[in-house]
Amino acid sequence: MCVCVCVSNAVSTCSGEVANGRFHSECSRAVGTTCPFTCNRGYGAVTKDPVVCQHNLHWSPNPDQLCKGQEQCLIDCFFASNPIISVRFKNFS
Repeated sequence: MCVCVCVSNAVSTCSGEVANGRFHSECSRAVGTTCPFTCNRGYGAVTKDPVVCQHNLHWSPNPDQLCKGQEQCLIDCFFASNPIISVRFKNFS
């Protein structure tokens, strides 16, 4: 009986970019690391928390859903069930 074990020195990393934004330059993308991000002008962050590279090599939360257009924020507020007193935009980066 023969058993082969392959060992790799390669570091597993998450790929992809933030839609309508970017990861900060210090983001290593290695499994288990957190990466701060910044949204492009005209877009607001939907969370202030950093993104985490999971063991399945996917980001959590999904970087495609981190930055929302400010126009969409206004539409969401308009159709909200609660009355709107004021609308403010905050960039958490």
